[in-house]
Amino acid sequence: MVKHINSLIVFLLFANTVLSGFTILNLPHGGRAVSLGENLCALPEEIENIYYNPAGLVGIQPFELKFMYFKWVADINIGNFLLAKSFKNKSTLGTSFSYVWTQLESENQSSNYYSLINNLVYSIKFNKTYFGLGLTILHEKISLEERNNLAVGINLGLLLRFQRFSFGTSVRNIGQSFTTIGSATETIPTNLNFGISYITSNHIILLSNVKYNLNGHLSIHTGLELPIYRGIREDISIRVGNILKLTEDSEISSISNFRFGLGFKKEGLKIDYSFVPLGEIGFFHYLSLGFMFY
Repeated sequence: MVKHINSLIVFLLFANTVLSGFTILNLPHGGRAVSLGENLCALPEEIENIYYNPAGLVGIQPFELKFMYFKWVADINIGNFLLAKSFKNKSTLGTSFSYVWTQLESENQSSNYYSLINNLVYSIKFNKTYFGLGLTILHEKISLEERNNLAVGINLGLLLRFQRFSFGTSVRNIGQSFTTIGSATETIPTNLNFGISYITSNHIILLSNVKYNLNGHLSIHTGLELPIYRGIREDISIRVGNILKLTEDSEISSISNFRFGLGFKKEGLKIDYSFVPLGEIGFFHYLSLGFMFY
């Protein structure tokens, strides 16, 4: 009986996340970001900000690329490829390709879902102020439907950096889909983010972010990154994050939203791991491998 109840919860979560239009854009991304509570809006010099705040790409190494894989609930698989090039530490051009796929089976039928999400980002720095502009293109297909769904969104970002403090804000997915249900056009999930970060003298990173989705959902994200070893060109860090949903009316909101992770960096190699426990639903893992070229 418990097994059937858990399966039902997974199905409902899947339906709410994937089958209800373009809310696939709300899925978590980033081996580092997930362990910090999906919380990078105010953290500069991070390639994963392609998904959170386009202004945060400024300051990365001259050339970075990253591969990531995440197995989420309902056997949702997420694969990511990120690429970014910095120009004299003043501006950065980045792109990412995310492929999401899953198969859901029941006694009567089975369905396949896949989507390809492409992000293009440009960020530039003026003194202590960073600006970012991004474009998101989403193509998705559900085997139960005969149509292909397409959506395009604009992403805007701003980041202010003052020594150890940084303040960031972003507006993501400003746009419209090209898919209609009857005479109505589906909308994409626009969200607003307001974040702050603080880096201590011993390199501890404290993060906090408020996210508001225009569909009415509000959440508070917090994260902590603690270095446990630092060498000349290598370091090891542990991470913890939490997401507090304030306007979630689903029973799924009672599931723990704590996340944990590890980060390892040695010269041009970066490895990030996130562990996401979701109570009786199970445990989920996010792994990423990155390369930096100085």
